[in-house]
Amino acid sequence: MNSKEFVIKVAKYSIGTLVSAAISFLIIPIVSNYYSTDDYGKINLYYSIGNIMLYLSFLGFDSAYLRFYYEPPYGLNKKDLRRIAFFTAIGVLFLCFVAGFLLYREKISLLMFGEYKPVLLIAFVFYVLGLIAFRLVSIQTKMEGKPLLYNVQQILMVLSTRVLFVLGLLIDSGYECALLVMTVSTLLFAIVVAVLSGDKTKPQKKRVDFGCYKSLFAFSFPLMPAMVLMWVDSSVGKIILSYKNMYSDTGIISLAVTLASVFSIFASSFCVYWSSFMYSYYKEKQEFIKKVHNYVVLASAIICLMIMAAQDILFYVVNSDYNMSQKYFMIFMLAPIQVLISETTSYGITIQEKTKYNFYISGASVFINISVSLIFFDLGSVFSVSLGMAAMALFQVLTKLFIGQKLYQSITSMKKTFAGIFVIFLICFCNIRAYDSYVIRGGVILAAAVLICIIYHSELISVRKVCRETLNKRIRLKK
Repeated sequence: MNSKEFVIKVAKYSIGTLVSAAISFLIIPIVSNYYSTDDYGKINLYYSIGNIMLYLSFLGFDSAYLRFYYEPPYGLNKKDLRRIAFFTAIGVLFLCFVAGFLLYREKISLLMFGEYKPVLLIAFVFYVLGLIAFRLVSIQTKMEGKPLLYNVQQILMVLSTRVLFVLGLLIDSGYECALLVMTVSTLLFAIVVAVLSGDKTKPQKKRVDFGCYKSLFAFSFPLMPAMVLMWVDSSVGKIILSYKNMYSDTGIISLAVTLASVFSIFASSFCVYWSSFMYSYYKEKQEFIKKVHNYVVLASAIICLMIMAAQDILFYVVNSDYNMSQKYFMIFMLAPIQVLISETTSYGITIQEKTKYNFYISGASVFINISVSLIFFDLGSVFSVSLGMAAMALFQVLTKLFIGQKLYQSITSMKKTFAGIFVIFLICFCNIRAYDSYVIRGGVILAAAVLICIIYHSELISVRKVCRETLNKRIRLKK
């Protein structure tokens, strides 16, 4: 596979992400003008806690399904793996609901909604059930190499969880109708994508014995806390603020995260194809993988500059109640940036089946996130939460880099990678001061652009060469 073929493959899986992002941004004017910061904070918290519960329910078996899709162990096949993951998730979700509803329903409801809403707690279970189905089907279509079906699924997923809740405005402007619409649409679309995916692989006639389940569990379980903690990391600020009954600030950082997800468009587009590529070619395409890493960090830095330059366009339609989001949204963008960079540095952890490291890293990063957020809380709630997010992102990207490279070499130069990461963090932090000053912003962009050209000089020359060859080829074909 050459570079052009790789880019085409990534692009095929990016269509759904791009369309989904466009749809999400189109509803920002509606969200910021028709939902109070309090209500939007509760809607976004529902979404975030739903994803935490999703990965908690799987106990890591969704990661086992992804990791062993091409190499099912213990005489199983891929459908057996999916079945194990599905029924494990359903069982854990049911047990958590029974225990939580019977013992802590009022406390949970107060945390999520600021008031006692038992109907919404029941709806939450069905919402997570829909997410479980979406997760398994998306893994299946991605690993089977069905970009069209995968893109359709991702669009439906975003519509149900991030967009269609605004239809609740037709009934009532509060958050309750929005959450009920989100739940119903997620469950209905999950049924649709499950039917469309249609796997003809027959499960084994023999029952999966306890030994197989135990061995899979030994691989999977350390990954579960890592996935759960990843979502906890991204939700720490919202949870802290909701615990302190500061739902208005929760809404502000929720919109900041939504706008910061403009970077997630590129991260998600790459990661979708990269996971299957890594598990398929990590033995024979190591040198190519090293080159991809450099271009990923370079692209991340360039995209940061573009977002910094064009941020006023993003915030043009945002209601003034959410204005504080602009000051900090690039700090929140560091979370998807570290995910993207870590995708090219940390796969040694799962390839070598050292999944315990993911647990240690995730646990430590949550501790750092919470600690920094609380220590600096008196300086400003939104500022402290954004600082906690930045500390978490820096810790994760560096620890995954060091540990991942010890287990599988996927980068050519540590110095170049460190320099690229430094420039990215510099850009995002400078936006706190530069967001409302064109002069300062222009100076930051110019200085960062010079640093990028110096650090990634050879990669930029290669890109220019490829673009020139492609252009010349098209000109010759026209003639």
